[in-house]
Amino acid sequence: MSFHHKCNFFDIFIVGGDMKVLFGKIGNFLSSLHQFLTRDIWRQDFSKISTVRKIFYQQIIIGYLVVRSYIEDRLPVRAAALVYSTLLAVFPLLAITFALLRGFDYHLKLEPQLLEWAEPFGEQVTELVPRVIKAISEVDLTLFPILGVAVLIISIFSIVNTIERAFNDIWRIQKLRSIHRRFADLTGVFFFIPLLIIGVPVINTYLQSIPIVHAMTQNPGTTWIIKKSTPLALSLFVFFFLYIVIPNTKVRWDSAFFGALIAGIGWQIANFYFTKFLVLSFQTGFKGALYSSFASLPLLLIWLYLAWTVVLLGAEISYAHQNQSKMTWEVRRTKYSFAFKENISLHILLFIYEKFQRGQTAAGHDEIKDYFHVPERLINEIISILVDLRFIYALDSDEKDSRYTPAMNPEKLTVRDVLSGIRSHGASAAFEKNGEKIHSIVERLEKDYNNIMDRSFAARSIKELLQGPLKQTTSSA
Repeated sequence: MSFHHKCNFFDIFIVGGDMKVLFGKIGNFLSSLHQFLTRDIWRQDFSKISTVRKIFYQQIIIGYLVVRSYIEDRLPVRAAALVYSTLLAVFPLLAITFALLRGFDYHLKLEPQLLEWAEPFGEQVTELVPRVIKAISEVDLTLFPILGVAVLIISIFSIVNTIERAFNDIWRIQKLRSIHRRFADLTGVFFFIPLLIIGVPVINTYLQSIPIVHAMTQNPGTTWIIKKSTPLALSLFVFFFLYIVIPNTKVRWDSAFFGALIAGIGWQIANFYFTKFLVLSFQTGFKGALYSSFASLPLLLIWLYLAWTVVLLGAEISYAHQNQSKMTWEVRRTKYSFAFKENISLHILLFIYEKFQRGQTAAGHDEIKDYFHVPERLINEIISILVDLRFIYALDSDEKDSRYTPAMNPEKLTVRDVLSGIRSHGASAAFEKNGEKIHSIVERLEKDYNNIMDRSFAARSIKELLQGPLKQTTSSA
């Protein structure tokens, strides 16, 4: 085809009806994609498709669930809150870090690494680093007044508390650690970071002493690979540690690793974008003229915000990976009927009471969650209702998995009490009576309903329900 023909075709394509055809195809594609993501993929029978397609679909589902949770859990707001907490805790963390580093005579060697990290933020930060290092290095922690120690502890406790709440909300965990467990476990994370800073150079020096590794580092290509892969491996390890330790629940190793892997890659991409593009935009052009010498502050805030966003996204990915089936079930049925909630409430109550009657270990939250295969939000809501009604009791324990036991005698707790309690749980909103006739009709219907409940279930206890199938089996035999 000649250039002239190409030009004519281009003119026809732009001016003629082919543009409408193109937009029509794009519209159909987007419509089909939307239908696939919101309906078709959730109805897919994975037993009838190939393994490769099954894995591909599962990754799409996890991605969809992560984006959905990112919006519902308001991760941008949580990341902003963590930025504020980080700014409060950064100097106590530096004080602890340098105190440990001085014990290993390594604090002076840290300055080049901090200067390299601070370089993208501008001259103001790089000039500030040596002064901060000198000031913190000269601090004698043994001379800290009681007020200083209190401020140090409160600052650390504040950020670890904010981090734990953010992770627990992502994992749909309502129970927090006890205060002493929270302080012991999560404060350990802050001491782990300085030890990691110390340990990495020590390990690196040891590896350099191994002949094979030393020979590999002499090769420029191998050196480049090691230099690029080391930050990824380090960030992967840190994220994996956070996703295992911080949530107050049992996180599977594979789920924590999957979230850490994606977060580690995202961390490297975010750092590359930050240093190559974002910093440059603040140092030149309109933003450079606007912020001038104050550009370091917004850059620091943006970097912290990106960092916490990546951390929280990794936690969402870990949660979606571990709870894919339950979250998929939740997407399929976003609205639950009252009858269904009542049904599941009875199931959970009987499950807890039956384990108690058999003399087994108290039912754990994870055990209940895995047994019924329903969304965790619904499980948490129902358990909270049963605890409020004092039908079950949450055992005080430092374990990550909360356990529940009966709070009433199963002989005295009737089915009527359970159903009425679940039905009437919550505050009764006041409403305006627009007509006495309608109000009297509704009251009469409600009274008839309660009478039916009394006749049918007032005499049937929970113990009788649990023993009923056993009696039938014995009599039939």
